[in-house]
Amino acid sequence: MKTSKTSNPLGTYLKQFQEHLERQFYRPITIADYDRCLTALNSKMAELRVSLEELDEDTAVDLIAKSDLPSCRAKHNRFMVHSFVKFLVGLGVAKPTPESVPADTERGLLKRAYEEYLRRQRGLSERTIFHSWRIADRFLTFRFGEELGNLLEIKAADITAFLQHATTRKPPLRDKTLSSHLRNFFRYLFRDGKTTTNLSLGIPSVAQRYGARLPRHFTPEQVETLLKAIRIDGPSGRRNYAMVLLIARLGLRAPEVIAIQIDDIDWRAGEIIVRGKGKRHDCVPLPPDVGEALTDYIRQDRNHVTRSLRHWTPPASSVQGWSGAELHFAERVLQGWFEAPCAIRGIAYASAQPGDESGQARRTVGRDRRHASPPFAGVHDDLRKARR
Repeated sequence: MKTSKTSNPLGTYLKQFQEHLERQFYRPITIADYDRCLTALNSKMAELRVSLEELDEDTAVDLIAKSDLPSCRAKHNRFMVHSFVKFLVGLGVAKPTPESVPADTERGLLKRAYEEYLRRQRGLSERTIFHSWRIADRFLTFRFGEELGNLLEIKAADITAFLQHATTRKPPLRDKTLSSHLRNFFRYLFRDGKTTTNLSLGIPSVAQRYGARLPRHFTPEQVETLLKAIRIDGPSGRRNYAMVLLIARLGLRAPEVIAIQIDDIDWRAGEIIVRGKGKRHDCVPLPPDVGEALTDYIRQDRNHVTRSLRHWTPPASSVQGWSGAELHFAERVLQGWFEAPCAIRGIAYASAQPGDESGQARRTVGRDRRHASPPFAGVHDDLRKARR
């Protein structure tokens, strides 16, 4: 039976988007969340007679806000419909979002040049480039209004006033990226000769006042204890041990472990290609114990047609030596959801000397993690020590 466009505006595109998520290795539970959200969007479009040709990101957000989905997940729902509409735009069946800044204006030319600088010179991802310009655009609007204005008139007091304006709200903003994005922007302006002073040097950091919390890093002994706890017999145990050992010995980020392909390992040369931030691919030595763990996992347990090294198979309900909570924690650590000081960064920092007040430990991690500017990997620690 053929479904009418009125009762099913999205048609087969829901199925196509689900297949797209599966190709991106999204978890089944996440795909189910997308399906639930987009089904509600489809129903609301049919109810209000909104055709697919009329759908854009703003319209989709308005429609999903009028649905019966729980309001506590409103932020997640907006993100999911944004992703879906972008997918439709790529297929040419939905209206693209108009440029917020016209390309032929002075601000539009600045936006294009700044994004090209971040893309070519800094090697940043499109997501980071988007947020970098979003913060820069907010500052320019705060300082000059809708017009670009004279960039030479910007003073350090203007930046401080903007930060106070952006962070003075309830609850208080504690996002460090606000200051980081502004520093990138003013470094570019100074580099390109649009300002005569490097204003990035005077941008303060967002205060981070912590109470009781988990440790900032693991000690080498704690890392070895963690590895022994993970190293159990069975497919999940061998896989988890190999993945966490990559993090502990090479200082890899969780997304870098997830991105490793079978063909990235050169067994003869004892090297492995790491797909890092900014689309950088680096070849690093493969320690013998890591190679042995990977070999053990690949030979015994990895029986899948994909070329991805890490293939997730749902663990059994009971695994020797693991409780359900421990299995859930290990899965989320490997998925990158717990990439926080208490887990992924903590394991990496343990490879350096713990308790090193000089910042040498983080410089070591910065080198191991292939930071674009190794001499500056520990600058924040030195500045923090100087302010005490």
